[in-house]
Amino acid sequence: MWRGGYRTVPIDLVASNVAGEEVRDYDQDFETKAPDYYRIDVGVNFRKNNPNWSWILSVDIQNVTGRLNVWDEYYRAESGTLERITMVGMLPIINFKVEF
Repeated sequence: MWRGGYRTVPIDLVASNVAGEEVRDYDQDFETKAPDYYRIDVGVNFRKNNPNWSWILSVDIQNVTGRLNVWDEYYRAESGTLERITMVGMLPIINFKVEF
């Protein structure tokens, strides 16, 4: 999956430093965006059919490259800087399902 980054409301760093807390510039709503988002997912599943029921075991690994995609940024008052919030890196998902 590859798509453009999330649209954001920019943080006014000067006003945030003066106020001591995060101040967003709502006059520029969604004019800025985070970097492009991409991830690669892989998965495998096994299905066993029985006469009256079946079961499925699947393993999916989301974001196999471990890329930390940027979600947004926030103002850190202690240092007076902007820091980025990233999404989860690699995420394994194991699923077992029984069907009747």
